Amino acid sequence: MPGGDARTDNQVHGTVDASLLWRRRTLEQVVLGLSIAALVYLVVQAFHDAPFAGIQRATVVKYAVAVMAIFGGALSVAVGRRVSVDLGATLYLTLLFLLLMVSGSPLGFIAQGDIIWFAVVVLASGLLLRPWATFVTAGLTITVLIWFAASEQLSLDVVLSPAILVAAVAFLAWMYARNLEHSALRLAQIVEKVSQREADLRNLFMINPLAMSLIDPQSALLLDVNEAALRAYGYTRDEMLALHVSDILIPDPNRPPEEHSLSGIWPHTEEQRHRTKDGHTLDLIVSAHAVELGGRTTILTIAQDITERKRAEERLRLMSRVVAESPTSIVIMRHTGEIDYVNPRFEELMGIPAEAIRDQTWDALLQASEGAGSGEEIVSALRSGQTWRGEIRAAGAENTPRWFSLVISSLAATPDSLPFVVATAEDVTARHEAETALRALTSQLEQRVAQRTAELERANIELERGSRLKDEFLAMMSHELRTPLTAILGGAEALAVGNHGELNARQEHLVELVVRNGDHLLNIVNTILDLSRIDAGGITLNVQRIDAAELCTESLRVVQERARQKGIRLGFTSNPVHLDLNADPQRMRQVLVNLLDNAIKFTPEGGKVDLEVAAVPEDETVHLTVRDTGIGIATEQIALLFKPFSQADSRLNRNYDGAGLGLALVSRLTELHGGSIGVCSVVGQGSEFTIVLPLQHWPDSQEEPAASAEREAQPGGSVASALGRRPRILLAEDSPASIEITLAFLDSAEYEVHVVQNGEQAVLA
Repeated sequence: MPGGDARTDNQVHGTVDASLLWRRRTLEQVVLGLSIAALVYLVVQAFHDAPFAGIQRATVVKYAVAVMAIFGGALSVAVGRRVSVDLGATLYLTLLFLLLMVSGSPLGFIAQGDIIWFAVVVLASGLLLRPWATFVTAGLTITVLIWFAASEQLSLDVVLSPAILVAAVAFLAWMYARNLEHSALRLAQIVEKVSQREADLRNLFMINPLAMSLIDPQSALLLDVNEAALRAYGYTRDEMLALHVSDILIPDPNRPPEEHSLSGIWPHTEEQRHRTKDGHTLDLIVSAHAVELGGRTTILTIAQDITERKRAEERLRLMSRVVAESPTSIVIMRHTGEIDYVNPRFEELMGIPAEAIRDQTWDALLQASEGAGSGEEIVSALRSGQTWRGEIRAAGAENTPRWFSLVISSLAATPDSLPFVVATAEDVTARHEAETALRALTSQLEQRVAQRTAELERANIELERGSRLKDEFLAMMSHELRTPLTAILGGAEALAVGNHGELNARQEHLVELVVRNGDHLLNIVNTILDLSRIDAGGITLNVQRIDAAELCTESLRVVQERARQKGIRLGFTSNPVHLDLNADPQRMRQVLVNLLDNAIKFTPEGGKVDLEVAAVPEDETVHLTVRDTGIGIATEQIALLFKPFSQADSRLNRNYDGAGLGLALVSRLTELHGGSIGVCSVVGQGSEFTIVLPLQHWPDSQEEPAASAEREAQPGGSVASALGRRPRILLAEDSPASIEITLAFLDSAEYEVHVVQNGEQAVLA
């Protein structure tokens, strides 16, 4: 049987060895004692010179036997049972007997009947030596007796009885020794078998794949463990044999503490949780058995690790719960089509109890369905390892038609087992209804789109017609408004310059009012027409390279007279001094003049208006800034500045003339140039308008634009006097008023005028 740390390994072996050797060791000790006693006796006799019954040879024999007694006894006890030692021991015993006999009178020895010594010697040889040594001892003894009798001339009858006794004892001793040897041999064979069985059992104990241990039921200490237990718990053998059962057993909180003791009914099996060396937990099935080992009861435990099985069971419970509580209907079928399992959601969906469903086949459930694939199609897909997907329309709960989305696939529990079929069903009725409603809505939307498209086409036609009418109106307004204004302004200017005689002060003032208000009205008309043309995309910019400083100077020159009349100082700076712009000079001049005119209008007398040009290389832009010290604009009113026909404060209309179109035109023209306009203003301190335009780079080798040449009128005389005749002018005009005003100017300048009504007549003239 297995034992722990050599505490029980040799118990049986020790018991058997003691039983076999006890008598031999006892007899050897007796013989050794007799040898020592005989040696002492001989030594004492020698020192006292005690007389021997024999002649000189007795002395020789005495000392020879003494020496042989010393060596023979030592060899017999120390060496054992080799053949040479057996022979020496036989001679030793025989001579010892003779020594005892010749110490006195042989005849007296024999006659006195002390034949027990014969039995002692022979019996000792039988017990201590091999069986054949008994006959050797007996033969030597009888031979010596006969030799002594012959040497003393005694009758053979005297030694006959001792000889017979020696022979009888020798035979009995031989029988006993032989029987003892056979018994010892059988016992040795039994011991060998028991030892082999013990070795086999321990080997089975150590190599068993299950964790096994021997536990003392009283102290609950571990007596022995096998290799599987060491691997499972992570301890070394010495560490584990020093443990108490409580060091590895995790108590079950659902069991009373007394049930965790080792005392109880054996055998029994239970599930336990044990703790490993590194703190992990093992789930085990532990079988405990009471076994007798070394004369005491020991508990043999066999533990099977079920940790992975417990985890698998937990996963199985989790998956079962997931399947049972899944919002998706799940059906598991055999490969023959019989339904094995349906989850509660499927029962709810179909309105059929699980027991009733399991009595049906899949074909029976689908026989009244619509839209599903054929059975052959599904089987073919499953046999090829594919998953079949489709939708069917079948009767659901309360026998109402429902749409279901199906996913069917095959699944085998093991590679060699027949596959199961797993189907999931999802109610998609709401989706189908939504799709139907969506299709109907789409159809309605398509109809409405077609209707709206037709309406838009009609609206576009109306818009095109309106745009055409607008263009025609603008063209008419351009002609019908500008023509009389031109005549009015022309007549007023003719009066102002004295073409029709000198005017008194009152007349000059009235003419000046006509000219000023006529210019204002013409400016409003031109601005409205420009805004309309911009909205209609009718303005094309004549973009070219222009000198920014020259552009600003010309713009300041236009407003210079008005600024002078209000006592407003004009300022101009340029950084750098020479800076070119890529813009339409006429339109950009119009932008700057509008900004300057606006600044002068809202700046009190004695104020200041500055125009600044600056390049900003970081942003690749050019800033044109008009800054004034006027009345300023409230922050919340800035957003209204660039809307047509609006002013920041309606009260300004009563103090400042204007239709609110100038800044709107400025913003539109700036955007046409790819720029933007920004405003910064503080009420009571002034305003700052900044035009931001892209900075254009030109190669250094490009020639500078020709400088604008200012022509000065030649002093003295009229054109006619300079040419020596009246120059001829062809005038194409259909407005009588304009013709009359123009003829008045040209006649006063001594021009000969030929008038035609239109362009065709002008070509023919």
